[in-house]
Amino acid sequence: MAMKVCLSSLIALTLSLGSIAQEVAIGQWRDHLPYRNIKLIAETADRVYASSESGLMAYDLNEQSVDRISTINGLSDIGITALGASPDGKVLFVGYETGGIDLVKGNQIVYRADAVRANILGNRQINDFMFHNDLCYIATGFGILEFDYKNGDIINAETRETFLIGDEGAYVFVNSTHVLNDTLYAATEEGLFLSPYNNELYVPSNWKKDTTIPNPDSNFDIVSSIGNELLVNYPVFEYRKDTLFSKINGKWSVNTHRLGEDNRSMKRYDDRIVFASTTSMEMYDSSWTVLRKAFTWGGGGLDPNICVLGQNEVVWIGDRRVGLIKNLNEQVNDVINLGGPASNRAFNVFVYGNRHFVTGGGHNTNGFTFKLSAELSFQENDDWTIYTGYNTSKFQGVQDVTSVTVNPKNKNIFFASSLNQGLIQFENDQATTHYPCDGDTLDTITGEYASLVM
Repeated sequence: MAMKVCLSSLIALTLSLGSIAQEVAIGQWRDHLPYRNIKLIAETADRVYASSESGLMAYDLNEQSVDRISTINGLSDIGITALGASPDGKVLFVGYETGGIDLVKGNQIVYRADAVRANILGNRQINDFMFHNDLCYIATGFGILEFDYKNGDIINAETRETFLIGDEGAYVFVNSTHVLNDTLYAATEEGLFLSPYNNELYVPSNWKKDTTIPNPDSNFDIVSSIGNELLVNYPVFEYRKDTLFSKINGKWSVNTHRLGEDNRSMKRYDDRIVFASTTSMEMYDSSWTVLRKAFTWGGGGLDPNICVLGQNEVVWIGDRRVGLIKNLNEQVNDVINLGGPASNRAFNVFVYGNRHFVTGGGHNTNGFTFKLSAELSFQENDDWTIYTGYNTSKFQGVQDVTSVTVNPKNKNIFFASSLNQGLIQFENDQATTHYPCDGDTLDTITGEYASLVM
């Protein structure tokens, strides 16, 4: 008989189930978090750190090995919202939704809760780290922190100033910051703010909103530059509808090199700039000549959240479906992934022999479905197999997979059940048949058990 465990959180932790018990000592915990949707990347001198919506992993550049990092082995919080690395590669900055910051140097982790303890009534979330003149400028949900990381002496690192940049010191949600030509810019939910860098930045009246940019009161999520050209992204939550604005010689215009794209990330590296686009990584020089592009990772098309230029001309790509990608050139890519379930939607867990199934659908206590796209994961011998509409045609259009049953007479056959949308049969780990709830193949049961099919 299957063992069923209902999860209210995104973490499925294993003590002594099946084959995993051989790798986890008695009394020890191990997380099984999804590492496939990489949203944040930062490279230090010897490691590349990549964060999904649930966990942080570290890829050792020398050993070419990958490890989990979590609250189990050192991090101070969950809900990572920002990653950054000091320019010398000595210190990793980890920012959290709560406003806390972990400083990581080697095997040492120091927690700083300046924003958490501050007398702030608004949003404390850490959104971005920007480094300039041996200081880190931290974009937060209420303003900007000027942070002195003491050239790697993380024990004595401290916040020097807090910049409240709204009218009369009002809180403003700051997405990112950038310095160009002695001016500090802040892309915020309320427009583009700026102040001369050598001003007293903690004085609110020294900050002004740029009213010359189109839609000046809009949300701008990224500010950067290439050469002397200031770049500001105006995000639109429709497919390939972002607008990138360029400011040259004091005049704003739409950047024609980035028309019809989503600019998911935009990072400058001296005379080059790297974009994470809707389906590609793209690198340009200051004249907007394309230096490098990548559209695939070898097993399918890219769907990047972020692209970071690292050492030895490697571009690290955080993909939404396959994890961390090491891009060496347009043709050579290595996928680095710790596995885990398809996402953090762990609704049910079922154990059959040495397989651990996780379903990603759901319903509330009244039986109303969540209308979540079909998703099923299973672990066997520490390897994860994932089924979604992206790689499984029988899952396309199906929602809320909540249960799994293995044929007791043939373990090579199992069924995934969805709420009101039938059963999907798997044979030898391939989805073979969809039995819909059409009244002919399967009937529904009304009343208390309406989510069942028969």
